[in-house]
Amino acid sequence: MSQETKSALLIGFIFIMIVLVVVVDGIDAGRAPAAEDAISGEVQIVPPTEDDSFQRSRPPAGGNPETPKATVERYTVKRGDTLSGICAEFYGDATLFLALQRANGLADSDLVPDQVISLPPRTELTTSRSGAVPTGVEVAQMPPAAQSAPVAQTEPVRKKRTYKVKSGDMLERIARKELGDGRRADEIFEMNRDQLSSPDDIKPGMVLQLPE
Repeated sequence: MSQETKSALLIGFIFIMIVLVVVVDGIDAGRAPAAEDAISGEVQIVPPTEDDSFQRSRPPAGGNPETPKATVERYTVKRGDTLSGICAEFYGDATLFLALQRANGLADSDLVPDQVISLPPRTELTTSRSGAVPTGVEVAQMPPAAQSAPVAQTEPVRKKRTYKVKSGDMLERIARKELGDGRRADEIFEMNRDQLSSPDDIKPGMVLQLPE
């Protein structure tokens, strides 16, 4: 083998080694990031995409949950009941009697035993009431300013029942007619001692206070 042949083989061997080194370095360079990630322990987390089921579970935009409607109670009238007394018992405000009368479509405030009336929620009565006037006092007897000024709604006014005496009336007859019990005539007399000296001292035109 000549000297030239040996030199050519040596140069070819060196060239092949250089190519192998370059190839191996390129392969190691491509795997280096994965190896570094494995060493550091950092894992890239890809957030899951929302599916239709997630969208369906959301409440509708701008929607408000439905509130249950207030129920309307029924009440059977007992002897001696009045609209103001029922309002005082169920709503804590006797002045709502006019609103309750309108809510039941009653022509007047007279009630009959065993009559069934509706008791709507208090909010319905307060919103429909335009203003309350203290009962037991005739509007004509009130000062002009008091006739036009509405009563403050924050302070309930307890109704005072009254009766205007007619010709031929007696306390027992008034008690039986208005209170459902003639034996309550003594209560009427006691409440009106300022104008009655005796149970028989009633005169037509008198306005008597009646107990509840």
